[in-house]
Order: sequence, then structure tokens, then C-alpha cells
Amino acid sequence: MEYNFALVLGGGKFGTLAFKALVRRCRRVVVVDKDPNCLASKALRMVCSDPSKCEIGARLVLGDAAAYAAEIMRRGKIPEIIIPAIPGNSMAMLFARWLSEMGFSVAPDPELFERASVEVPKDVVLLEDKKFGTMVLSNAKGFTCNPRCDGPEICPVTGEKITPIYPILTNIGFCDHRSIFGSTLIDRGVGAVDGNEVYSEIMRLPRDRENYTLCVGTACNCHGIVTFMRCSKQQG
Repeated sequence: MEYNFALVLGGGKFGTLAFKALVRRCRRVVVVDKDPNCLASKALRMVCSDPSKCEIGARLVLGDAAAYAAEIMRRGKIPEIIIPAIPGNSMAMLFARWLSEMGFSVAPDPELFERASVEVPKDVVLLEDKKFGTMVLSNAKGFTCNPRCDGPEICPVTGEKITPIYPILTNIGFCDHRSIFGSTLIDRGVGAVDGNEVYSEIMRLPRDRENYTLCVGTACNCHGIVTFMRCSKQQG
């Protein structure tokens, strides 16, 4: 499939894989990373310091990935696909950034995290970080995934049936507002989320409520990440 605009959050190993997969079938690819010497910088000759001029071709933008994504979306420039390739929960970072610019204070919610963790099958829990309200789920526990895996129902490494992660996260209760994005393979080993869906979910965020809970995550068939947060309207 060909795309008009793809946004890659992170210029490390996976961001560079995504860039190489997209560069010949996308009119505009923007890779964002804070590090001017990131791996993607070796593959991208053009560094773009002014986002408004990154209109055609492949560019590397130096800066905070979540902040850049929020900035261009506020301008009405919505990527067709977004490739999360930075450590942590990039969609949660984007939502937190957007909400902070709306005048909200956003913080991890350990209590909500604990309540929700009871609903998740422990055999797919890879990491639980209560302090940051984040949970990582995976079918790949104790082994490394095949980098060319295309997400089949049977794991090509273990030969066992995969426990689908996406429906687990979409069925988690307790959150006032939940946004879980399905990751789709655009190439073997490279997953992306729908940029228009991300923007639509951002626009659904409550603006008039003083306090509410929020869980944001990304998941494919095999893996997933979700962060539980509390949003409070700042006074003054």
C-alpha cells in the first residue's frame, strides 16, 4: 500500500526499519528523534529544522517525538500512519502532551493500574510498572521474536497458539476514557497505527470535566502496552 504522509516516532533501530520500508511508497516520511546522531540520521541525509517545510520526501526532524506529533496535528496535518518507535508508550506521551497544552495536569494513576491489572491474564504480562502506571503485554516471554514475523495465529518460534492482546486491552474496565489503538503490519516487523484514528480519539478527550481517568495503549495480536493516567484541570 502507498501512503501520502507517514510519521515515524523515533530514529533508532525500529524507526530506521520503518523508514526503509516506507521511503519508496510514501510521498512524505518524517522521522522524529532528539538525537542528531540516531541510527536514522545515517540513512537520512536531509535534516529538517522547520516542520512547515518538511512537505515532500524523507526528512529527519530533531526534537521530542510526542511534542512534534501534537504540534502538526494542531495545525491540521494528520499523518495517515504513525509508527511508534521510541521507548515507552508513545501514544500515551502524545495524549499527555496534548492534554497539558489544554491546561490539564496528567499523571500516572497507580490505583487505577492496580484495579485494571487484575483483569489481565498473567501469562501475557511482560512488565508491570506501577509507578508510571504502565503495563507491557507480550506472547514473547523468554524468547526473541522472529524479526520477519507477520503476526500469525500460531507463533513461528514456539509453535503455540497466540493469545490476542488487542481484545484484552480494549476490554479493560475502570477507565473514564479509553483509547486503545490496533497496530497493523505495514511490513514484516514494522507496525503502524492509523493517524486519523489517533486524531479522532484525541478530539474525543473530555474538555469540560475537571477530573477523569484515562488509559491509552497500542496493541497488535502478539504484543501491547497500556498506560493508566489521571487528568486534572489546572486552576487559573
